[in-house]
Amino acid sequence: MLRSARMAPRGDDKETPPDAPASFATGRDGKIDGIYRPRDQRRSFTPTDDARLELAARPERKVEPLPPPPVVVRRGRSPQAIVIAVVLAIAALLLPFGVRWGMRAWNERTLRMSKAAGLILIDSTPSDARVFINGVEVGRTPYVAPNTFQPGTEVPVRLTYPAAQDWNGTFPGGVDTSFSAELQAKSPP
Repeated sequence: MLRSARMAPRGDDKETPPDAPASFATGRDGKIDGIYRPRDQRRSFTPTDDARLELAARPERKVEPLPPPPVVVRRGRSPQAIVIAVVLAIAALLLPFGVRWGMRAWNERTLRMSKAAGLILIDSTPSDARVFINGVEVGRTPYVAPNTFQPGTEVPVRLTYPAAQDWNGTFPGGVDTSFSAELQAKSPP
């Protein structure tokens, strides 16, 4: 820091009294802070001047500018990307229907796999009677077929013959079943 409490006497200068305020001494040209001031207009030293001199004495730091931000080039969507986006949107819309269809197919497969491999054997006297199972005609007696009905259910069966009364009954589903029905002749009116 360049500061002196009193000016050094020069040839024709008078000595500064000891109670005089401190002043700047920057050289023989009389410049203070780059401004020429005659000796009689020099001002006294203040704390603000002290801070300015301290800042001036620091070495100057070079501040490098920040690099420019990277340039992001946005390109338009390619036709392939648009097609892929449309296909994915359609797939997302159809997904619930596919899941529902798959669950239904799985349930049907499970039912088919869980059905027992029993046989149904139905005979009647007289033979050649028509056999109806669940209201659907399936053949004539003697009737033999796999028992593919749900296990644990009772399946209705009906036998008809032209000159006899209808015979109604049930059989269990999913297990081996055989029975013989005696058809009664119709009573005359």
